[in-house]
Amino acid sequence: MRPYAGEADLEVIASLINAYEAVDQLNEGTSVSELRQELDEPSVNKDRDLRLGEDADGQLVGFSQLYC
Repeated sequence: MRPYAGEADLEVIASLINAYEAVDQLNEGTSVSELRQELDEPSVNKDRDLRLGEDADGQLVGFSQLYC
């Protein structure tokens, strides 16, 4: 697990969410611009609320967001 690294992470997070959506079909896909807007909300503390999980090769395999 690692903390959110900012703008550089948006595309890989969106890709991961959309890969889950392709399987789950819950109508929860996103785009980089939608994700940016969501994460720029004042209620999101990026240092505290966001974590990314990577495998041994550095590929993103999980993303978590704490909602307070």
